[in-house]
Amino acid sequence: MIVLLLGFASAPAIAAGLLCGTVRDGATAAPVDAAGVFLYQSNAYTGLHAATDVAGSYCIAEIPPGTYDLQVRVNDYETAWVSNVEVEDVATSVDISSGFPARIISPWPNPAGSTVNLGFAIGTAGDVELSVYDLRGRRLHSWA
Repeated sequence: MIVLLLGFASAPAIAAGLLCGTVRDGATAAPVDAAGVFLYQSNAYTGLHAATDVAGSYCIAEIPPGTYDLQVRVNDYETAWVSNVEVEDVATSVDISSGFPARIISPWPNPAGSTVNLGFAIGTAGDVELSVYDLRGRRLHSWA
């Protein structure tokens, strides 16, 4: 019987950090459920991300120490960006205030005949342009 022993040199473990926090609505302070929190470094997506739970909490583990940016997305819309987050080989906490810059209010009446009412709300005062497009991508009307 021949016994073969293989020795593997183990590489030193690289310390990794943990990033946890809470995403809250910027207007109501309510927790934001099912938001995606994405980690970027040098403007490139690292592949590390987490989703918030019903309490708005998230954690991203196994992050190499460094400086990162966090992007928060809800329903494919970026709602917050936090820059220069320092992650070390210990737990780091970052709470995020998230909010949509604008919100479309459901059209009424629904179903509509020849006329429909549209409403919108914006989070901060400023100039706004609203355009309505048909299903073929043609702009029907624009308000500034």
